[in-house]
Amino acid sequence: MIMIRLRQRTLRYHLQLKQKLDLFHHLATLDDYRRLLERFLGFYGPVEAGLERHFNRRAGGFDFERRRKVPMLVSDLRALGVKELGALPRCAALPALDSPSQALGCLYALEIATLGGQIIARHLNRAFGVRPGAGCSFFDSYGNQAVAMWHDFGQQIKRYAVTNEIEEAMARAAIDTFVGLEQWMTGRSAAERPPSVLKLVVGGMSA
Repeated sequence: MIMIRLRQRTLRYHLQLKQKLDLFHHLATLDDYRRLLERFLGFYGPVEAGLERHFNRRAGGFDFERRRKVPMLVSDLRALGVKELGALPRCAALPALDSPSQALGCLYALEIATLGGQIIARHLNRAFGVRPGAGCSFFDSYGNQAVAMWHDFGQQIKRYAVTNEIEEAMARAAIDTFVGLEQWMTGRSAAERPPSVLKLVVGGMSA
């Protein structure tokens, strides 16, 4: 029942994010799509850096590396011709990630967004000709494994959420993630890290 309760607690904020982004209507050009991905990278980059402190690779059968979206965003942006990724601003107003409970709650918000990604990916393919591996890896994410990946993540949540306090911390972190992402994507968050002091490292290469 933990996944149902998390869904109930966070649904309002998830729907508000989707409505504000309104991807099917706001992406009129390929430049719109590129700017959207740049903005996503500005949020996912620092958030994933915070999350990886809590998740050892394949700890307890949980493979966080497989769930990272930054490599997908980098791949898509490079396919769209963006080279100076390190010059892009990064969000500094991040959800609190001080505990494993908060980390799992934040990741809940990021993971549930993948369930509708393939619908958006098909729309982007029709509109701009992008596809997985060629400009649309982020939205396609796990491909036909999206439901299985969500199920596996749910099992991880169930194993960890053994107290009301843990569940409350998860829910609060998930809400903070939805709210923070909405504010960043819609330009209502003024907190940015100066790009001049940033370095993005993916796959051992500096961008």
